[in-house]
Amino acid sequence: MDKDYLKRKLRGCLLGRGVGEALGRPFTGMNDPMDLVFYDPVPSKDGVLCTLDFQLLWLEVLKSLPGGPVADRDLFAQCWLDHVRYSEDEYAVALRNLKNNIMPPWSGSFDNFYCDGFGAAQRAGLWAWLAPAKCELAAQLAYEDACVDHDSDGIYAALFLAAFESAAFIENDMNTLLEIAGTYLPKESRLAGVLADVRSLCAEKKDWREVRAALLAKYECENLTDSVMNFGFIIAALLLGEGDFERSILIAANCAKNTAANASIVGEILGLLNPEEIPDKWWKDLPERIAPGPDIADLQNPPRTLTEFIDAVVELAEQVALGEPLAADEPQWDQYLIPVKCGVFRKWARLNERRTPPEMECMKTAYTFPGSFNYLDSYEVPANSLYMMKFEFKIEERKKVRVVFNSNAISRVWLDGEFAFGRDGGWMSPSYSTVPLNQFVDAEVEAGIHTLVVGVAPTEPDENIYWVMGIASCSDRQWLPYTFFDNEEEV
Repeated sequence: MDKDYLKRKLRGCLLGRGVGEALGRPFTGMNDPMDLVFYDPVPSKDGVLCTLDFQLLWLEVLKSLPGGPVADRDLFAQCWLDHVRYSEDEYAVALRNLKNNIMPPWSGSFDNFYCDGFGAAQRAGLWAWLAPAKCELAAQLAYEDACVDHDSDGIYAALFLAAFESAAFIENDMNTLLEIAGTYLPKESRLAGVLADVRSLCAEKKDWREVRAALLAKYECENLTDSVMNFGFIIAALLLGEGDFERSILIAANCAKNTAANASIVGEILGLLNPEEIPDKWWKDLPERIAPGPDIADLQNPPRTLTEFIDAVVELAEQVALGEPLAADEPQWDQYLIPVKCGVFRKWARLNERRTPPEMECMKTAYTFPGSFNYLDSYEVPANSLYMMKFEFKIEERKKVRVVFNSNAISRVWLDGEFAFGRDGGWMSPSYSTVPLNQFVDAEVEAGIHTLVVGVAPTEPDENIYWVMGIASCSDRQWLPYTFFDNEEEV
């Protein structure tokens, strides 16, 4: 493909991404629809154009390979261990799994509350840029990338967007592009379902608020980065915006939830399709600077400007090949079971619940959980009772840690015999940096074995109980591997 053509397309694509990200960033996580008409605030020239952390990392690694730019999941997994320091959501879970020698694709699927998150989709465009008009290759590369930290719809969203943008180098019709990219979604997936629903809704309704309300009635998720919910907003913006850049990015941002990602992807797509049709007022104040963020470490010589980044992409475009990952056996999951003692504490009274843990003799059953993300059926907890669980975890050396137990249910938590926190149900976001209030405690702990005692009860009689627990280091914000399942002593 002609290099000047590629550069023109990529410049529009990246400017559009920068516009959308700057528009949506201040409002990420907003739950209700908004009424933005322009930036609030206007972006600063002192910042960076947009977040391209993984794209910069993959470019540097691929161009340095002695045998040429060949990509596969094994390469990406090693890059994660060497360079990635994210503490959020699926990124943190993937790092914990990789440190526990759980390799992809299981690193993305095992014990991952955020497996359907949108992180892989946000970086999938790179594979389209490196494989323009080669949808199959772009989707295959996106899979090798995404399976490190995602599963199911989190992967499918990446495949869809990689194929969509790859085709967009030679195709401009929105419905044709949706049909092409839609072939990469399994028919039974939730993502295929929301794609069909949003196309039908947009054909019937022209008000994005009505479409948004209908989508949320079926697909709303507490996880603000959920790929299915946000995918619906993105497709709605593309269809209802009818090719108009400003209208499209405003719909994407005003739908709320994962605003920065949604508006940036819509901007990226519209900028790719029509590079010269981004209104001046949207891009004239954007910075040209490109730089990795603090969660990507030890890059040697990344591009520093938009032009340098585009040149680096064009240099590798149509050269990247799909590698063949090493054959890997599925992990022996028995080694990742978490031992627990459990039982039911009856006649639970809130008046004295904080003084000591409830009667320990109620915990008579030894059991194991397959990881830190688990659930109980509501019928297992009688009325006026707490379902009690006693875990042990090991700390190798004295350090300050964040102990997390995030549940949708009534929860009470004691650390080493002292009441730590609890709440009467609520939303779940079990990430080091976004865990809700009253679902964690920061504590200085000594080296050795510690006890975590938890009592849970459903907020409603028929509501199942879900939870995610973990121990993170306060110094580097990372989940500590091994803590719960690498104990030599029995619970």
